Parts: sequence; structure tokens; C-alpha cells
Amino acid sequence: MPPQAVDAIAAICARQARALRAPRSCNPLAVEFARPAPYRRVFRAPVRFDAAANALEYARADVEDRLPAGNAELARGNDEVLVRYLARLGQSRLASRVQQALLDAMPAGAPSKSAVARTLGMSARNLQRRLAEEGTSFSALLADARVSLARTYVDEGRLSVTEIAFVLGFADTSAFSRAFKRWTGLSPRAYAARR
Repeated sequence: MPPQAVDAIAAICARQARALRAPRSCNPLAVEFARPAPYRRVFRAPVRFDAAANALEYARADVEDRLPAGNAELARGNDEVLVRYLARLGQSRLASRVQQALLDAMPAGAPSKSAVARTLGMSARNLQRRLAEEGTSFSALLADARVSLARTYVDEGRLSVTEIAFVLGFADTSAFSRAFKRWTGLSPRAYAARR
């Protein structure tokens, strides 16, 4: 994300918090950015730069206090939606992180389970166990990543079928072509020509 977008989002959050708490004052206790920028007057709070992460820190009372214009019925409905969303997010969180790690690493060649586990800060055995708890496996996620990237690469047309096969970790072009036909019902050449 561009640094200007991070700054703008943080500024919008601070201004929105003030608007929601009006007429009472609500300023962050601190603002942290991972890079230097002159925004102290926007936040009306001490601003530290070159921090380890981007953060807005508020007083607990400001966060927990009722909003003057709050709507209890709307808040209950929003809470229910949020709880359901977080439950789904929590269930698929590791699988999503593995999928993203695979998509990030795949252009350099198919990564091993151990390599992805190291990227996520865990052992390969722990990775496999946690994925099993989520109802999936490393091999299933690798297959999904291969399908997704194969379709993208064939659609783009910048790489040859041989190059795509190599990038996705296939032993040879014919193995990739057979897999692609199994995934899509079409050969790579026919899939590219369908447009």
C-alpha cells in the first residue's frame, strides 16, 4: 500500500472518531507510522515516525464509551454480522495465509511445504495439522494455487506453455497440459484461443 494511502486512512480514522464523539473531544493518544511524515497537526497528538508498525492509539474510555449519536439496535445488528465474519475468518485464516504464500512464491517455482511453513513461522508438521483442522491440506492449496496461476498465465499469453509448466513445478509440458485440461476441460492453447 502506498505510504500516502496509509497516512490518508489514518487521518480519516482520526477525523471520523472526532465526528462520532462530537461534541466531546476524541483525539488519539499517539500515532505511529513506519516512515517519517509531518502530520502532527492532523492528529492533535504526539506522532512517532520510523516505528515498527502503523498504529493509532486511543484511550480505553474513548473506545468503550457510548457514542452520543449511537443506535443500540443498529449496533446489535452490526455486532452479529461482525461475529459471523470473524468466525469465518478465524476458520480459514491459516489456509488463506498459505494460499497467499503459495501465490507469492509460485512465480519462482513451486515451493515445498517446509518452505511455506518457514515463511509462516511454523514447522511443516504443525502447518499440516492446522490445515487439517481447517478441513484442507497443503497439497489441496498447492493445487488451487496452480490452477489459479495457470489460468492467469495462459490468459495473459506472456509465457509459453513450457515456461508456465516450469514455473508451476511440473516435470514437463505434457504433464502440465494434461493437468490444465483436467482443470478447465480445455488444452492451454484452446483455453487461450477462447477469447
